[in-house]
Amino acid sequence: MDETTFESLTDSQKACLRLVGQGMSSKEIARHLSLTPLTVDTYLTGAIGKMGASNRREAARRLAEWDGSQKSGSQSETLAESDPGSPDPMHGESGKGTHPGLLPPIGGRVNDLGISQRVVAACRIAFIATLALISVAMILREAIKVFS
Repeated sequence: MDETTFESLTDSQKACLRLVGQGMSSKEIARHLSLTPLTVDTYLTGAIGKMGASNRREAARRLAEWDGSQKSGSQSETLAESDPGSPDPMHGESGKGTHPGLLPPIGGRVNDLGISQRVVAACRIAFIATLALISVAMILREAIKVFS
């Protein structure tokens, strides 16, 4: 990759990629840079496109290597370790090229719950939703009695 590719990146794109390299999610980067997560994702998508990378981690790695070569061979930022098979939080892509997990991440970190933990979490949500629905129905029934 030639130097003009890296020089064509905006300062905002570089800042976002460096924070991706530290293992931050779009939401964390947004808070850190006082941006919205959508703006962060826009910067990252633009940078990924300019660099011809397959995902944000690859783009962050390439930028870190370029930064290191610009500082006489010493890499300034250490990339966060990531499991090559874990999904990319931005694209839901897996490093191994497999399909995304059962539950797509919605901002924040990738869902790393096991299947049994997911079932228990879903049951909890269903139970709480059922209690809320019953409560609302009881309140409405009493309100109808009072106003009838």
